[in-house]
Amino acid sequence: MELRDLAAMMYDISLIQSGFFVSDPRDFYQKVQWMIAQDIGIDSKAPYKEPDVEVEMPQDEDVESLDE
Repeated sequence: MELRDLAAMMYDISLIQSGFFVSDPRDFYQKVQWMIAQDIGIDSKAPYKEPDVEVEMPQDEDVESLDE
């Protein structure tokens, strides 16, 4: 992010704090998201990997006992 981008972001933040709206909310959100990612050390260009999660479905008798 360049100095110009940071200055524009500071301007947008001051608009929001004063009760006004930013001209491009999507661009503002992307800049905020980028700054947070940089602060916590996430590489924004790294590919996203879905976590491997196994979901165990309840058996029929378990569902019936919940209804009672």
